[in-house]
Order: sequence, then structure tokens, then C-alpha cells
Amino acid sequence: MRLGIDAVFLRYGGELTYLREMLVHADFRPAEIESIVVVAPQWVLDALPERDFLIKQSFPWLNRNRFWILKSQVRMLDQFFQSNADVLMSVTGEYTGKFRPLIAVSQSLNVFERDYWKDWWKLRDFRRQWLSLRRHLTCLEYSGGIIFLSRYAQHYLTGILPLEKKKSIVSGIGVSAQFALPVK
Repeated sequence: MRLGIDAVFLRYGGELTYLREMLVHADFRPAEIESIVVVAPQWVLDALPERDFLIKQSFPWLNRNRFWILKSQVRMLDQFFQSNADVLMSVTGEYTGKFRPLIAVSQSLNVFERDYWKDWWKLRDFRRQWLSLRRHLTCLEYSGGIIFLSRYAQHYLTGILPLEKKKSIVSGIGVSAQFALPVK
């Protein structure tokens, strides 16, 4: 199997840490996973470890602003993954293309929490967060499975979104042990 990883909208911090830790510590068996191809901006690829099975791919439009990424993401990424992957994992949970099967990683709960939106009073920031919310919802809706980074995230999102029929797991790779505690 060839695993594609969409890291197009990856940001500094937890998302990059999660991807890096997964690639460093996960036990990928050659009989099961032939290759992993990560598509991301160049600065993300530079931060990832070198592994025999890892193929790093960037495109010029990924190193531009969000407008160009959004404009090009669906058309170009779908074509690329159709020929280079059997399964796609979106580590940001923001993939909106048509490639299937898709696995979403639920990284950020901020866009789903109403109190968080009160801080986004500037129109530009509000628009950006609203687009991020739409991308998250689309990715979760069309995914065949979801990887949650904590039990809290799984409990929270299944409480506000119809995700009960989706296959899901909780993966603590790159996550502090305090987030692995049972939900109260």
C-alpha cells in the first residue's frame, strides 16, 4: 500500500510535531506500507526525518499564500494522489478534494468551539477561521476513518457532529500524557 499524506495546511507547533513523531516512531512494516508520500510546503518537508520509505513532494504553489493553496489544492492534489497513493491521510483534517479512501486526523478543536470564535472579531481573521471550519467539516464528512489525538477530542466531536458511524481511533503519538486521561 502507498500512503499519501496531505500536509498542505500544516502550521508550526502541534501539527508539525505530530507528523514528525509519527514518521520517526511509527512501526511501518514494508509488507504493509510500500511508501509514504508527504505533500507539503518545502519548510515542512525540511523539518521531517529522512526514512527509506518516505517520499517528500512540494509544489511551487504550496510555498505561496493561502489563496493560491486553496485555488490549486483540489485539482492538483487529487491528480497527484490518484497516481501516487492508495490511501490518503489528512494530518490537518482540512483536505477537501475527491480522493478516497480518506483518513482525517482531528488536530484542532478550536474551530469547533463557540467561545473560540468570540476572539475573531476582525473580518480577515474571521473569514480565515470560517474557511478552516468548512474544510474541517468537509474532510470529516468524507473521511472513512478519523484519528483523534485525545479521548477528549473524540468525545467532544462525536458529541457535536454525526460521526458515530465512522471508524475512529485515539492515537497519542506526539501528544502529552495528560491528554490521554479519561474524559470527565
